[in-house]
Amino acid sequence: ATLLEMKKRAQEDPVFFFDQFLYTFDPRVSPFHLRFKTFDFQRRLIREILDAIENQHDIYIEKSRDMGATYVVLGVFLWLWLWRPGVVFWIGSRKEDYVDNRRGGVVGNKEESLFGKIDYMLSRLPSFLLPEGFDRNKFFTYMSLTNPETGNSIGGESSNDNFSRGARKTAVLFDEFAFWETGTNAWGSAGSSTFCRIILTTPGNKPSKAKRLRFGKDGEKIK
Repeated sequence: ATLLEMKKRAQEDPVFFFDQFLYTFDPRVSPFHLRFKTFDFQRRLIREILDAIENQHDIYIEKSRDMGATYVVLGVFLWLWLWRPGVVFWIGSRKEDYVDNRRGGVVGNKEESLFGKIDYMLSRLPSFLLPEGFDRNKFFTYMSLTNPETGNSIGGESSNDNFSRGARKTAVLFDEFAFWETGTNAWGSAGSSTFCRIILTTPGNKPSKAKRLRFGKDGEKIK
């Protein structure tokens, strides 16, 4: 297939994009950079996330370790950021280091932060898939990624009471939400800027907004 055909197919089919062009990182297994060959459950998750974003509803993803769930959500964001006009994503985690640690910080590998994972996937994409005029130094700064062709953006911040308040967002990601101390306020705050809030978390032991949502304790319906 020509590069143009491959690009067209990647634009039309997120699973093809994942399988052909994305990598995932595991520091424990050589060769540490693994081609992202999606499993059935990951393909289902890709469709579920796209459905939540397209039809603007909240979604709760309960994950265990090593399922690649974070890479899947961020890979979907990246796919939409590349090719769907008018997307604004916001991503958050309980500490700033977990959102973006590419400037150093206490978290280990830079792939452990959300923007570190995006950086990892983006830097391995062939140049023919990247937006026209994309210059990393200009358009991929701290906690911020912009598509110069479309104006699409992915921004982020750490958990706080006013999380994601302000301008409208296409979707907002709450990473490891069971461990946010400001969960209730952050959840309500993001609700004023988006209809699609995506929770991605391992189960926590302490009482939390994540747990209340998971078990329907606040009368809020969530998929």
